[in-house]
Amino acid sequence: MALSTENIHFIETYLKKSGVVFMDIRLEMVDHVASEIETRVNDGDCRDFYFIFKDYMVENKRHLLKRSDGYYKIADKSNLKALFKKATSVFGIVSLLGLGFLLLTVRSYLEPDVTHTILKYAPMIILILFGCIYFVFTKIKKERFSLLERIGFYFAILFHIVNMVYSSYNSSQSLESSPGLAIMFFTTVILWIFLLIVINTFQLRSFYFSKYKHAL
Repeated sequence: MALSTENIHFIETYLKKSGVVFMDIRLEMVDHVASEIETRVNDGDCRDFYFIFKDYMVENKRHLLKRSDGYYKIADKSNLKALFKKATSVFGIVSLLGLGFLLLTVRSYLEPDVTHTILKYAPMIILILFGCIYFVFTKIKKERFSLLERIGFYFAILFHIVNMVYSSYNSSQSLESSPGLAIMFFTTVILWIFLLIVINTFQLRSFYFSKYKHAL
């Protein structure tokens, strides 16, 4: 027996008020709790949803909230699968080639030192721009996503890697020469991965909102 949209909304609201602030993690937990309650109903529990839910949370709430780290792993695993699928799709390949072509065009039209600066700081500039957009989004929609908020940490690491790569490159090359293809490829892949992560996160949001239509 499938739960009603009102039941799903009740679970989602309960978890939100219990401190599960991230939408992607909360929806993974909603999915889990809903499945457990449906199993109990199918096993013969004929009581009203509220009483089944209440008993389930009395038994499992502490464990459920304590295992929130496990839901981060589940969400990350789902995201990585979706990310790989997106990366190997026609869109993924075309977007990678498109970004590569864009950067090669920049390389051919601008002075080498300007090109170096753009390639070096492009990932961090885009991350800051996205961070501002995400901040406004959270204020308007009142939604937060754990994966998007953790991107900042990973991209800070990538930015330091980019700096090290460019420092190593610049120590052996003059800024008067155009950046090599390896450097171009490295920057293109970083920007491409960032693009796919953002698109995948919002597609996941759309999937859950479609699945629990009118309930969330």
